[in-house]
Amino acid sequence: MSARSAWLAIGLLALVLVALRWSTLDTGLHMDDLAQRAMVEGGYPVARAPWDLYTFAGGTPEETRTLASAGALPWWSDPQLRLRSLRPLASVLVWADARWLSPKAAHVHSLLWWLAMLAAAGWALRPVLGGRWTLVAVALYGLDDAHVYPLAWLANRAALISGVFGWLTLGLFVRAANGGPARGLVLAATSAACMAAGEYGLCGLTFTATYALVVDERPWVRRMRALAPVLAPMAVYLVLHRLGGFGAAHSGVYLDPGSEPGAFLGAVAERAPLLTLDMLSGAPLTTLRDAVPGSLGPWVLAVLGVVAVTGVLHVLVTDPARRRVLAWAGLSAGIAILPVCASFLSERLTVLASLGAHIASAAFIALALERVRDGWRRFAVPMVMSLAVIAGHGVLATRSGQEQTERLRAFNEAGANLAAQMPVDDDAAASQRWVLLTAGDPMLLVYPPEFRAVAGHPRPASWTVLSLAPGPATMRRVSEHALELTMADGWFRAPLEGFFRRGDRPLALHDRVSLEGLEAEVVAVDPAGVPTTVRFTFDRALGDRSMRVLGLGARGFYRYPLAGVGATVPVPPGLDAVRAAEGLPPA
Repeated sequence: MSARSAWLAIGLLALVLVALRWSTLDTGLHMDDLAQRAMVEGGYPVARAPWDLYTFAGGTPEETRTLASAGALPWWSDPQLRLRSLRPLASVLVWADARWLSPKAAHVHSLLWWLAMLAAAGWALRPVLGGRWTLVAVALYGLDDAHVYPLAWLANRAALISGVFGWLTLGLFVRAANGGPARGLVLAATSAACMAAGEYGLCGLTFTATYALVVDERPWVRRMRALAPVLAPMAVYLVLHRLGGFGAAHSGVYLDPGSEPGAFLGAVAERAPLLTLDMLSGAPLTTLRDAVPGSLGPWVLAVLGVVAVTGVLHVLVTDPARRRVLAWAGLSAGIAILPVCASFLSERLTVLASLGAHIASAAFIALALERVRDGWRRFAVPMVMSLAVIAGHGVLATRSGQEQTERLRAFNEAGANLAAQMPVDDDAAASQRWVLLTAGDPMLLVYPPEFRAVAGHPRPASWTVLSLAPGPATMRRVSEHALELTMADGWFRAPLEGFFRRGDRPLALHDRVSLEGLEAEVVAVDPAGVPTTVRFTFDRALGDRSMRVLGLGARGFYRYPLAGVGATVPVPPGLDAVRAAEGLPPA
């Protein structure tokens, strides 16, 4: 491929990929984005430094109580809940977005990082794969639906930043290994920037470390000396992470491999095979999770998939150098998914690890292009494999990415619209406590006040969601200041509820949670000890003007009909009761 043809192909590829991702610019603010904007604007209950915007719960009972009292955490959060990521570079960039950019402009910022990541990947791979193989690998990488979340979710941009500096580090190392200048200080700087963006840096720098082990042909002493500037920032990051109290604790979703090795290994056993299948097939992760039953099913399919792809490539690729490259790509992808298994299952976890899978997938297409004139005997197998790759990583992944983008846009828009239509009074908000009996989706747990703040409305003094538990419920008015909420299917069984409190530290009968202006007590449990009824006692009368008790139905938020002391009302209530609470005639 001539230089002119190469640049033309790169330009066309960039245009196609940008066109496919353009819709991410309109996805708005998603969950953590709202909390981080509140931190920058001073609306978060606890002050955060510009480099520390990824601390959502610091892990101390005092801070947890402050956050839960205001509504930034749910009332049932574990007192020692810690959700704290060390991402200083990504945090400062989010801070700059919130200070000077609109949400759409901030998404353009993310898109630029994404393009830089693809360019850095191509630059790093070209000396290893050659022009044609590199171009196909980067094309498949850019089509990966794993890139949707880092583009559509501003808080997840950290993965793209780690990718840019991770692939730059790889490219510098590869060139030094192939006889180029040894730029130790530059390597250390790019590696440090990769880790400064966050824990995704461990995934990105894995590719450089494994390249030194598998592909680099220099003597071992020279390899290790060349690798030292890459590994040193990783070591510094891990020490700072541990000594600074970063990571997760007491969450049923996020895990800390260092302090919870058993739980982490269990998460690896559950999540790693599904992530491997996702990287191999290009199929949506939700489809794979629903289609593959049991705990062993994903492992069996993942092992069979890896063996099949490895075996076919081993037969097709006879050049020892290329075989080493493919071994490096597969080993890197396998190791790079391990750190991210500490997070909840999502395609976004493979943003960096999947580069190795795309190198292997692109090998089939590169071989088919090489053998197209050699006759059908040599061309047939790589062509069939190429069609499978195009169907999975081209068609399926592209469609999945567009569907994910639309779901995120609709999800964020629905949250903003619901918040805008809340039956509350801006003039009284600053002194009011807003209480939502049950919320049906995670966006409504802590974010409605932040949606309103972004739109220019004042935040309430506090925001409290009493339950996320699924299923029908009843509310009993215990006194002027108290109500009891009974969930037919029990409390704390939904996955999102466990996000804030692990199942091995449950609330039991007569356990109490005391917040500012609110006390919650478990007053009934089922035979298995699962809470069924919780009593909530407020520091003011439920009917006071400084209280707004809300329900959520198909038409959005509504004033909940409290009824008299001793009365029991279903949740949700009948339409006529809702209309009466809002001063409207029966339907």
